[in-house]
Amino acid sequence: PLAQAVQLRPWEAQAHPALRVEPESEGAPRIGVAEQRHRLPSGDVPEPQHQGRGRSARHQEVAAGGGVPGRQRVRPAGERQEIPTGFEQTIPGTMVMFTLISLLTSGAVLLVIERRQGLLRRLAATGRGWDAAIHVDTGMTRLGLDRRELDTLKTMMEDAGKDGDNPLGAVNPCLLMSHLTASEDPHDDASARQLAAFTKLRELFPGIPASLGNSGGTLLGGDYRFDMTRPGIALYGLHPAGSDAEGVQMEEAATLTPAVTWQARILQHRTALAGDKVGYNGTHVLDRDSRIATVGVGYADGYPRSLGNRAQVEIAGHLAPVVGRVSMDSITVDVTSIDAGKVDAAGHATLLGPAYGLARMAHDAGTIGYEILTQLGQRPKRRFKGGQKGQTGA
Repeated sequence: PLAQAVQLRPWEAQAHPALRVEPESEGAPRIGVAEQRHRLPSGDVPEPQHQGRGRSARHQEVAAGGGVPGRQRVRPAGERQEIPTGFEQTIPGTMVMFTLISLLTSGAVLLVIERRQGLLRRLAATGRGWDAAIHVDTGMTRLGLDRRELDTLKTMMEDAGKDGDNPLGAVNPCLLMSHLTASEDPHDDASARQLAAFTKLRELFPGIPASLGNSGGTLLGGDYRFDMTRPGIALYGLHPAGSDAEGVQMEEAATLTPAVTWQARILQHRTALAGDKVGYNGTHVLDRDSRIATVGVGYADGYPRSLGNRAQVEIAGHLAPVVGRVSMDSITVDVTSIDAGKVDAAGHATLLGPAYGLARMAHDAGTIGYEILTQLGQRPKRRFKGGQKGQTGA
C-alpha cells in the first residue's frame, strides 16, 4: 500500500566461501526444502508449528532446526501428501520425515515414544524405513536430547532391531545435529566445549552424517563443519557478530554481500520552522528552519519503533537522520542538507542498503540483525533480483 520494496538477491554466489554448500556429486546434501513425497495411510501426522523467530517451518526456505509438532489431517490413502518435516533437508536418497528433536525433548523418552506408538506403527505398516534427524543438546538447553536420553534412545532402537513388532524399527537415524550457543563470540569458550561434547556423542551413532555449524560455527573452521553446515544470517550478508565483529571477523564480514535492500516512497517534502516539534509527543525540536521529508514506512511494516531519533536513511546518495518518533505508517527525515531538487527527483528513501547496513540498523535499534529481517511485514512488496527465470518470485 505504501509502495515499499524489499529487494532480495540470491545468496548462493555471494556468501563467504566457507558458507557455500557445494554438492560433490549429483544428489549430494544441499540446503532446501525436502523434495520427496510419500504416501501414508490416513491418520494424524506431526506438523512443525511456529517456534522462536519467524513463520512456521513449513513456510521457511531455510530451516535450522525442528519444530514443535502439531497435528494435521492426512488425505485419504492413495492421494499424494507432502509429509511435514521439522528439519527440511534433502539427504541423498532419503527424506527427513520427522525429527526425534520434536518427539523426545520432554525428558521422558519412554513416555513420549509410547504416546507416538500409533504414528510409529503406521510408519512401520508402510513396509519401508523412515529417516529421522536426531537433535542432541550440547549446551543450548533448548531442543534436543541430553546424554541420558540419547543412551535410552540408542538402547530402544537396538531392541527394535531384535523385535519385529517394535515400531521404532521403522525409524532410521540419518542425521545427528546440535546447535552452537555463542559461535559469534571469539571470547566465549562455549563453542569448543560443545564441539567436544558433540564429537563424543557421535560415537553412539557411527557413520551417520553430522551437522553442528551455524553461520558463526561455519566460520570457526573445518572442525565445526562436519558433513553439513546450516548457515543462516550469513546468507543475507551479515556476519553473526553484527556490529560487534572484531579482528578476523571484520575481514570475514567484508567478504559477505548484503542480500536485502529496503526502500520506501517519499510521501511529502515540506518546510518547517526553527522551534517546530516533529512527530508524536514532539520528541524532536528543530533548531533551525528545516526541510522535512515524510517517508511511507512505519512500525506496522516492521520498521523498529526504537529507530526514532536514531536511524538514518539514504536519499539521493546522501544520509539523512530520522527525526521524531516512528509512526505506524510513516517516519520523518530531516533532508535540509540535501538539495531539494535531488530529494524530489529521488522519489524514495533507502532504509536498508549499502549506506546504512543491517548491522548498523540493528545496533541503532538495540537489537540484532536476525530480528530486523524476521520482523519485515507483509506490506512491503518483494522484488527478487538475479537468478534464472522461473527460479525467483514473491
